[in-house]
Amino acid sequence: MTAAISYQGRLTDPTTGAPLSGTYDLEFTLWSLSGGGVQVGPTTTRNGQIIANGLYSTDINVDHELVHGQELWLRIRVRETGVGTWETLIPRVQVLPTMYAMSLRPGAQIQGEPPTSDGAVLRVEMDGFYTNGNAVWGTSPATGYGVRGESTNGYGVYGYSSSTWGVWGHSDDSWGGHFTSNEGDGIVVDTNGTAIYDHAGRFTANWGWGVYATSEHNQALRGEAGDVTDKSMPGGAWGVVGIGQSGGTWGSSWNNWGVYGDSHNYRGVQGNTDRTDRNYGLHTYDNLYSLNYHLAGAIMNVAQNGGGEALEPGDVVVFSGMLAPREEVGAPLIQVTKADSANSTAVAGVVYRRINIKALAEDAEPGLEVTSEKPAQPGEYLLLVVQGPAQVKASALAGAIQPGDLLSSAGQQGYAARGAEVIIEGIRTTVPGTVFGKALEPLDKGQKLIYIFVTLQ
Repeated sequence: MTAAISYQGRLTDPTTGAPLSGTYDLEFTLWSLSGGGVQVGPTTTRNGQIIANGLYSTDINVDHELVHGQELWLRIRVRETGVGTWETLIPRVQVLPTMYAMSLRPGAQIQGEPPTSDGAVLRVEMDGFYTNGNAVWGTSPATGYGVRGESTNGYGVYGYSSSTWGVWGHSDDSWGGHFTSNEGDGIVVDTNGTAIYDHAGRFTANWGWGVYATSEHNQALRGEAGDVTDKSMPGGAWGVVGIGQSGGTWGSSWNNWGVYGDSHNYRGVQGNTDRTDRNYGLHTYDNLYSLNYHLAGAIMNVAQNGGGEALEPGDVVVFSGMLAPREEVGAPLIQVTKADSANSTAVAGVVYRRINIKALAEDAEPGLEVTSEKPAQPGEYLLLVVQGPAQVKASALAGAIQPGDLLSSAGQQGYAARGAEVIIEGIRTTVPGTVFGKALEPLDKGQKLIYIFVTLQ
């Protein structure tokens, strides 16, 4: 529809009041007041209008961007076509709205039921393709809301788009969008897409945080992924909590820390596992660096049984070779076999447990058994204590063992015994290079498992 209004009028002789007939020029303008004021919009001129018995009908141009419900008055000027000067008709005619048009005046209220359950009380549609066009534009130059939506049980504001943003919020120096809730969620974001890049939310920033989240009494940011039903769900005032079927939290960086943990009064990073075998609270395929480190347990290496008989917990083993790097651990592995001679200089350590090397792979199947009390058969893998406390098969055949005694391999296959002593330049000592630990428990006779502290020399 054109931006114009239709107008019908009647011209009469100013002296006799008789209707006029003939050809006349008409001029129409809109003004802000009934007298004086300022002109609003363009001037509409209709030249050569044929008037019979004083009646005429025409349309008047209107600049719709200048009409916003304010008071308007129509001024009309007339003259015989091409003759004389313009004569202004008095008084100006007030432009009045129709009854339903009054619902669009400032302060007006539109109330009623939509025609259908999914219809609208007020619907505005914009035709054509305009990248920055607006079907509805609301502004508030000073304070208040540009657009405000309220609902008791439905949506306060619902935005939809088939190919771009459903709702766009922008601000020059404050929030682009601000969402609050007294009891539920301040904001809920969903996506029904099936591609891995169909994100429920996307946040970017030039200098500030991409996401800034705070909570007075609970987690500031909590992420859950996959099926986490009946899984451990921590509570409390955590900055970030990540819970996932494949992984809880993933940190990555090209130039700095992938994950940085810091605490002012406690641990910077804490790693735990709910597995009964405690494998692994912390796991890495790469080197570890620490200024200092403290141990409450033992240091172990992954090794392969390179001998011809099974190895079980507590066996003393010696080096037998080297295995090419394995994909599961990404490093070459040592091969070991049972120690079979007394005071061997090739002792590698003490067997802790059999290990399933497939459980160490980066794409390991969740729930795989990591370690087992079962013997490690030839070609299978084991954890080897190379430093720290461990239980070892000990024998007192070479003499009783007391806490603090130096231990070497025994003449009995796979056993430890008190180290043999020699005199070198008048000093009594053990055979160099044969000691692999110190006894932590006594053994007066026979054979049994005792605790020792492995310390290879």
